[in-house]
Amino acid sequence: MTTSILEALVQLFALFAAGRTPEGVALGRSHAARYMRNQLPKKWVDESLLRFDELVEQFQRLPATGKEMQAKRLSKLSVKLLRTCNQINKGLERHEKHVVVVRLLEYLKEVPDVETGRLFLNTVADSFGMESEALEALQRLVSQSTGDIATHDDALFVLEGAPMAHRFGGRMVGFHLVEENLFLLKSADEGNTRVNHQELAPGIVALLAPGGAFRDSHGSSLFHSELVRLLKTSEDKHPLTLRVEDVSHYFSFPKRQALHQFNLEAKGGQLVGIMGGSGSGKSTMLGVLNGSVKPTFGRVTINGIDVHDPVAKTAGLIGHVPQDDVLLAELTVRENLAFNAKLSLGNHTEEEQRARVDEVLKQLGLWEIQHHKVGSVLEKVISGGQRKRLNIGLELLRRPTVLFLDEPTSGLSSRDSEQIMDILKELTYAGQLVFAVLHQPSSDLFKMLDRLFMLDAGGHPIYWGNPLDAVRHFNAISSRISADQIECSACGNVNPEQLFDVVEAKTVDEYGRKTLIRKTSPKEWNDFYTIMIGNALPPASIQEPAPPSHAEVPGSLKQWRTFLERDVLAKVRNKQYLLVNALEAPALALLLAGFMRFTQPGMEYTFRASENIPPFLFISVIVALFLGLSVSAEEILRDRLMLKRERFLRLNWHDYVHAKIAVVATVSVVHALGFVTVSHAVLGIQGMAWMHGVVFFAVAVFGNLLGLVISATFRSAKVIYIVIPLLVIPQIIFGGAIVRFERFNATFSEPDAVPWFGNLMASRWGFEALAVEMARNNGYDASFIALEDRLVRASWRRDYWLAAMKRAPEAVVQAELRSSAQELSMWEGKEYQWPFDSKESADWRMIKEVYNAHYGQAFTLRNEARASTTGLKERKNASHNEELWQWVSQDDRSERALILDDRIVQKSHPIHRYDPREGGLDATMYTPFKALGQAVLSTWSYNLLALAAMGMLAWLILLVHPSLAKLQFASWISR
Repeated sequence: MTTSILEALVQLFALFAAGRTPEGVALGRSHAARYMRNQLPKKWVDESLLRFDELVEQFQRLPATGKEMQAKRLSKLSVKLLRTCNQINKGLERHEKHVVVVRLLEYLKEVPDVETGRLFLNTVADSFGMESEALEALQRLVSQSTGDIATHDDALFVLEGAPMAHRFGGRMVGFHLVEENLFLLKSADEGNTRVNHQELAPGIVALLAPGGAFRDSHGSSLFHSELVRLLKTSEDKHPLTLRVEDVSHYFSFPKRQALHQFNLEAKGGQLVGIMGGSGSGKSTMLGVLNGSVKPTFGRVTINGIDVHDPVAKTAGLIGHVPQDDVLLAELTVRENLAFNAKLSLGNHTEEEQRARVDEVLKQLGLWEIQHHKVGSVLEKVISGGQRKRLNIGLELLRRPTVLFLDEPTSGLSSRDSEQIMDILKELTYAGQLVFAVLHQPSSDLFKMLDRLFMLDAGGHPIYWGNPLDAVRHFNAISSRISADQIECSACGNVNPEQLFDVVEAKTVDEYGRKTLIRKTSPKEWNDFYTIMIGNALPPASIQEPAPPSHAEVPGSLKQWRTFLERDVLAKVRNKQYLLVNALEAPALALLLAGFMRFTQPGMEYTFRASENIPPFLFISVIVALFLGLSVSAEEILRDRLMLKRERFLRLNWHDYVHAKIAVVATVSVVHALGFVTVSHAVLGIQGMAWMHGVVFFAVAVFGNLLGLVISATFRSAKVIYIVIPLLVIPQIIFGGAIVRFERFNATFSEPDAVPWFGNLMASRWGFEALAVEMARNNGYDASFIALEDRLVRASWRRDYWLAAMKRAPEAVVQAELRSSAQELSMWEGKEYQWPFDSKESADWRMIKEVYNAHYGQAFTLRNEARASTTGLKERKNASHNEELWQWVSQDDRSERALILDDRIVQKSHPIHRYDPREGGLDATMYTPFKALGQAVLSTWSYNLLALAAMGMLAWLILLVHPSLAKLQFASWISR
């Protein structure tokens, strides 16, 4: 309530009290106080009453002598009244206006000379848009005694006879606000009554909202759900039967039995309670009944349909509310419901979905907080009872035929517990079947149950039947005095704890001290249950048709879009998430580049002389992988409870995964832009931002996908963050930057190729792509790189290859002559053939002269190209890095030519090496080109394809094996 609305309400009560005797003003003040105490904290009530006194005194000073002055005074007050009502219309809802009118009527009933008051009241009702029939009904409700109101009143309802026997003076009258499902009630009780915990004087009209309880002066209760049932007209309900046939369950057959064999049959319209001590198997039983746990033996059916049959059409029939929250803390109450409506009511229009959300908000008493952020359990915004009602609302949206709840009242106050159970009871009046695991229910809650199933330690069933009869059953078996006494003779309460006192009673030793030995073991209680109650089912009736499902999941595209919108909105609302992800990559870039911006003492920094560029590139790849992993490693784990709830809709796992990928990949784009922009600015890297950004993003996306895989695989965040170093550290060691591949243990390495474990490292592919591309295709080297390749290759063949040819076997020499002829053809632009084809006939002097000539030609052309280039030194300082060229040239090798089984390979200067005979996976580190089938790709392109392939593999693991997440989504195969 805003301060302006509060001011208008105070003014409204003051206008009605103005011009009356001191006694009339005091009565007005009393009625205003009673209204405000139900709406405001005490501090605001006291301040409002002071304001009431000021306004009454102000209105009293208006002249009122003579008919003319009285008319003017009435006119001024009427104008103020209209302005006040217009202000109230801006802030109060329909049912709140009805309450205001009722309180004004109660005031007018107690003061004389009410003609002006009646005139004002009609003005208020007209301003509030209240129909005349409703106003007349409220006038009768307030002014007439309960006994004088006719039983067949058109606008009011009357309850008497059996429903009101021994409570509320035998009669109750009320007005039903159908749209809001609220009741204005007045009973014949001559004592003080209570609505929830608010005390009301005799004859005062009470407002009863969903989940509320109206109690008479003797403590008897009337819950909102019961009132709905009493007033509900008979309607056709679809027959509903849930049968459990010879079910027993083992965690690991034939050991660790979780549930012993049991049978039960429950009908639509029943509220079934499941009770038992800790470790008795209540949650396991709930999982078996709702279809999420397949029993080892037996089956569970709904109208003959097996709930564990993946082909059976049970989607939407079953709802499950877990004990833990399944809410998105960053979204509002309405948004949580709205996204769930989009996923479960795909056959409804957006307008119908909004209307259904409105209906559930009002049904659960959440309308006033619909725009409140939900908040987390640790950072509470709404109360625990409101959170539990919202959890239930997520299931009620689609009206499931059978609803299962795991300890819906756990951790709640007695008031909130009553509200929750009242809502569940109301569902049964519409024909739904509700199962609820309960822990220490109060007497009133226990009496709401229609049937009770009890479990003892080890999963032994010990009772199934009427809840009140359970007390008599256990008392009789344990030979207790007054075994037939179920309720307290004084207050009529039932103590459910008495059941556990009997079941778990301990023996005493000779000293009168309790032992740890039970008087009756779980197995013995189970035997009593089997013999006395009968662990058998009645014959199955004629199979009824499948219950109608109000839920229908939307198409694949709509599911993906809904998952995406929900995830994006939740993340956008999380300011810490946004801030960290916006600043994390730039901060790491600033830290890394700032420390690596090295210069020799007394020298100006230039990119050319920067010695830390190669390690910077490698660390940037590790940063990309780590950021990609960290942003996605908890994504599926965090949603696990929500996904378990949504599995009853058989949603498409693929759509969920693709929405997650879209979100985390977008975050990785932000990381790539932030890291590359800042680091390149600090280190003075020019013209390579696009290349670096693409590689950074590719590695990060692989990290995203790998993170989603481990998020779907492991069930603990602690385990995930233990696994991440096991994934990242090998990327550092086997990435080819810290230790050269040929310097690893010879058992695992290759003489002239990246070993298998290197090809498995995303860091290798990312770093090599960056190093080769930045060395060859920067603003300086790109202009001369073709001539540099020719020059270095000619020099190597002349100085090292030729000597190796003389030592090589005949087959290798022949192959090398063919390969070198192809290379010479490429250099000369025409076909070249050696005039000899064997080692014996080879002219070594001629070969040396040919390569000498090509070396000299390439040297001359390169120098000419350099001479014709303006600003050569500046371009070199800005774009060429000497340290990077040392890394990719590796000219410190002692062995420059290596003879293999089928060829001679260049070991030095791999950056200038090209051999079309080598496949991409067989190539050595830093080669500028790689073969993919018949195509030859640049290393940058090939390595990006390799990273994409690794990402695709992780993606396929997610799609093909949704069981990684232990979720029962309908896969595309079943579709």
